[in-house]
Amino acid sequence: MGRKPNRKRSDGRLDPLQALRQVLAKQRLAKAEVQSADVDQEDLLGPPILVEPMRSVVPDSFARKSSPLETWARGVESLERMIPRSCVNYAVNTRAKFRIDRIYESGEVHATCTMDNQRYGLFIDFKCGRPPAGCSCERSEGEFPCEHVYAFTKDMIRQFRDKSSPLVTTIENADFAIGKPDRSFLKPDPELLILEKLDGIIAVDTSTFESAEELPPIAPRAVERLVWNLIVGERTMMIKAMTERENKRGTGFNKPKEISFESLLVTKDLLLLPADQQVIESITRKRESFGYAAMLQLDIPKTLRLLEKAPNVLINNIPGTIESYTFLIGLHSNKNKNGTTTWQFRVEDAAGEHITQNALLVNGVMIVYDKDLKKILHGPVPSERVKSLLALPPISEKNAEALFQKARQLQTVMPLRLPKEIGGQMVTETLTPLMLLRSRSDGVLDYGLRVRDSLGRVLKPGTPPAVRPDTIDGKPVQRRRDLNGEVESCLRIADRLGVDANQADGWHGSIQDWEQGLSLIERLQDAMGEVEVLWEKTSEKPITVLGQLSSKNVKVDITSKRDWF
Repeated sequence: MGRKPNRKRSDGRLDPLQALRQVLAKQRLAKAEVQSADVDQEDLLGPPILVEPMRSVVPDSFARKSSPLETWARGVESLERMIPRSCVNYAVNTRAKFRIDRIYESGEVHATCTMDNQRYGLFIDFKCGRPPAGCSCERSEGEFPCEHVYAFTKDMIRQFRDKSSPLVTTIENADFAIGKPDRSFLKPDPELLILEKLDGIIAVDTSTFESAEELPPIAPRAVERLVWNLIVGERTMMIKAMTERENKRGTGFNKPKEISFESLLVTKDLLLLPADQQVIESITRKRESFGYAAMLQLDIPKTLRLLEKAPNVLINNIPGTIESYTFLIGLHSNKNKNGTTTWQFRVEDAAGEHITQNALLVNGVMIVYDKDLKKILHGPVPSERVKSLLALPPISEKNAEALFQKARQLQTVMPLRLPKEIGGQMVTETLTPLMLLRSRSDGVLDYGLRVRDSLGRVLKPGTPPAVRPDTIDGKPVQRRRDLNGEVESCLRIADRLGVDANQADGWHGSIQDWEQGLSLIERLQDAMGEVEVLWEKTSEKPITVLGQLSSKNVKVDITSKRDWF
C-alpha cells in the first residue's frame, strides 16, 4: 500500500497530527547527518570499526556475580525453610534476644541467645553445611533443629534486610573473626540442664493437686477397642492404629476410625489386650532433622511378632490374622518350550510349593500376604542375600553341575532347599532346648532361651538357618529345622519355668531379685533332662573361700559382693 498524501484543511494548512510527524522526521534526519559528520576520514579508509556489543537483556542482579552478603542472605533463607514447623514457637520468637559474638569468613556465625534468664550458644552456617545450625539446648544437642535456631534465623533475615544492621556492616567491611570456627561451646552444661528442669518443677500449678476431700471420679465403661490395620501394598507395608466403638446393642463394633500414634499414647479409655499394650510401648520417636519433622513409628517385624494370632487385626481393612512361617529358597528346574532345561531360585513354603504372592523383605524378615487365607505370614531370612539370589537369571543345563556345587555351599548361610536328587533326602533336625544364664556382680541373673542342634551349635529359636547339608551313612541329606515348632516349645518351657520369653526382643530377660533367680535355678535342676543349662562365659566366678568355711566368712563375702550364682 502506498504512502497516504498529506491531508490539508480547507484553509490550505496541514492537519496538526501530520505536521507533528513531519517535524519529528526532520529531527531524526538532522541527527543522522551530525553522527555521519563525526566519522573521521581515516576511519573510513582504515580497518573496520569495532562496534560495541549489544547489552544483555538479563537484569544486573543476575548478570553480575553475587556478593557474599547476598549469598549468605539466601543461605539463611534456605535454612529457615529447612527447619521443621514443630520448632516454631511464638514465645521464643518474641522474647528471645540474640547477640552476635563472632562472624567467620567461611560463612559461619556464632551467637548467644538469652531468654527467661537462660543462655544458649548458637551457630549458623550460611552455606548450609552438615549440620547447618545448632544450639546448646537439650533439644538440639549442638546439631539438631530447635526453637532457638528457628528464632535466630528469623532474626538474621531481619538483619539482612536492614542495610544498616551490625550484621550487614560487619560483612561488608570484612571484619571477620580470626581462626577456624570452634563449636565446643555448644556442648550443653549438664548442671545448667538440671537447674532448668528444677525451674519447671517449681512452676507447678498447685491448683492441679488432687483434692483429699473427694473420691476419684467414676470411670466410664470402656466402649472402644483398639485394632491394628496393616496396609499391604505391592512393595510397601504400613501399620495404622484404629479404634472401634461398641454398637448400642453391645453385640459388636461399628466402623473403625484411625487414631494417630500421638493420641494413642495418651488415650486411657480403650479396651487393650496384652499384645496391644506391648505394641504401644514399642512405639519410638524418630528425631526431627533439617528438612524432616519428628515422627512416631513402629518396627514392623517386631510388631508382627507381638500381634501373632491377635483377634483385633485388619489386613487392608478386612479382618485377618498374623502367623509366623518358615520360608525356604528352592532351586527349581524349568522345562522350556524349545526342550531345554534351566535352573532358577524361588521362594517356597514348607511343603516345597512355589509362593507366587509378592514377598516383602523388611529388616531381615520376609512378609507374604495370602489374600485367599486373609493371612500375613512372616519369617526370618537373610534379606540381602535372598534378594541377590532371587534376582539371578536362569542357568542352563550346561552349567548345572557347577550350580549344584555352589548351592550346597549356600545351604550354610541361608535356608536353601535342593531337589532330592541333588541335595539328598530331607530329614528333621534334632534340637535340644537350652537356657543360657549369666550371673552379674550386682546380683542380677540374665537369661536367654536357645536351642542346640545336632552339630552342637547354639541358636535362637525360630531363626535361620532352617536347612543345612549333612551326611548319613555316607549319603548326602538335608537337615531341616522346624522353626515354628522350636518357638512353640520354648514358649511352653518359659511358661513352665515362670519367666517371660520376650520373643519379640530376642528371647532375652533379666531377673533383678536374687531369690527369684535362685528359684529359677532350682526349677532348671528339676527340668535337667528336658532343658540344658549353659552358663555364659562372662558370668561372675562362683564364691571361693580360703581356709575354713563358716557362716561368718560366707556372710562377709555376700555382703561385699553379690555374685551369688
